[in-house]
Amino acid sequence: MRAGLEPASHHDNNGIEPSLQAHCLGRVTTHAAANSRSNTATLTAGQSRAVKHILTSKDRVTLIRGAAGVGKTTSLQIAAEGIRSAGLSLRAIAPTSKAAEELRAVDPHSGTLARFLIDQKMQESARDGVVIVDEASLLGTRQASELFGVLEKINARAVLVGDVKQHTADRFSDHFSGVRRRYWARS
Repeated sequence: MRAGLEPASHHDNNGIEPSLQAHCLGRVTTHAAANSRSNTATLTAGQSRAVKHILTSKDRVTLIRGAAGVGKTTSLQIAAEGIRSAGLSLRAIAPTSKAAEELRAVDPHSGTLARFLIDQKMQESARDGVVIVDEASLLGTRQASELFGVLEKINARAVLVGDVKQHTADRFSDHFSGVRRRYWARS
C-alpha cells in the first residue's frame, strides 16, 4: 500500500475547464513555494496528485484516501479554491458534527450529512457543483443511497474523502473501501 494521499474515480461527468485547471494547478505550485519560504510543510507529491485529480477529473465520483495527518484538509482547501475559481458551487459535509466543523477551513458553510439530506436550501447551494464528503467510510447504506440520490437530483459531483483504516458505519456498508477496490486507479 502506498503512503500519503491516493486518488481514484469513476463515472463520467463534466470537469473543470482546462484553462482553470492550469490556473489551479499553478496555485498548487505557488502554495508549495510559499510554504517552503515560510519554513512550514510543503505540499507532498500525494497532496499535489490529489488536488490535480479533484480539479481535472470528469468523473461523477472521485475518491481521495489518506491516513490521518497526511494533509487531506490542506489538499481540499486548495482544491476548493480551484472549484470556486471555476465558478462552481461547493459544499463540504461529513457524517459527524466534529468532522463538519473541521471542514470549515474548506467550506465556511459546511454541515453534517444528516442536515444536507433534509435541507433543500443546502442541497440547492450545491447544484451543478461539487460536494466534498469527509469521513466517507462512515456512511451507512441508507445514507449513501440517499446522498447519491440527492447528488443526482442536483447534478453535483462527489469527492469522497476518507481513510480505509478508519472504522466504518457497519460491516455491510463499507462503500468507501468497496468503491476503492472496484475502481481504484493503479499507477
